[in-house]
Amino acid sequence: MIANINTLPLKTYSDILNYIRREGSPRPHLMSYHLAKPSIHFEDGFRDVIDPQINTETQRRGVLIYDDQNDVVTYQVIDFTPEEIEERTKNQVLAQAEIDRFQKLQEAQEKAIMDSYQSITDPAEALANQSIYPFWSPDAVEVKLGEKYQAFDGTELKLYEVIQAHTTQADWNPPAVPALFKRVAVEGQILPWVQPTGAHDAYNIGDKVSYQAQNWESTVDANIYAPGVVSGQWVVI
Repeated sequence: MIANINTLPLKTYSDILNYIRREGSPRPHLMSYHLAKPSIHFEDGFRDVIDPQINTETQRRGVLIYDDQNDVVTYQVIDFTPEEIEERTKNQVLAQAEIDRFQKLQEAQEKAIMDSYQSITDPAEALANQSIYPFWSPDAVEVKLGEKYQAFDGTELKLYEVIQAHTTQADWNPPAVPALFKRVAVEGQILPWVQPTGAHDAYNIGDKVSYQAQNWESTVDANIYAPGVVSGQWVVI
């Protein structure tokens, strides 16, 4: 950035060529003036513009001036008055308060929306709105009974419901822990058989699963075995 101390009021220019285009050449008879020796440009009053260091909390940049002691063009440095500093501080506090207020309102609105979707008990409605639900995270998130989360089963995103409140961890991905999550499915949809971990997630009479390319129905309660393992506990349907 440059200025010409012979051109008043002082203005800034990106370079000599920019000056010529706006103000004309100081030496019209000299061809390609912008390519002339720096000493010629200096003689004609061109100086670099130096941006002064200022404390933005207590100072501001003023008008462009020529500093004859240092032979450069720079800006005045103006100290804020105590009243200006107080006003700036108040404005900064108010601006931050407004940002915080907007963020809190947005968080409250998002929470209210999410609470309304988490209260959905109809599986078909929940699945129709699957994209609304948050993604399961392994980062020690406290999840509550009945909450729904999207999670990858292989490369496919599926919807799961919490059946036991807990704090998430990396090795408790929903498809891998049927004791903590169950997959959300519409009525009549037959899901793949998953190894129960205990009585709380065992299959009961009438439960249907798909297993080894066939659909099966449990004939007993508290069924923890895969179809075909114990004779008579599952029948092909």
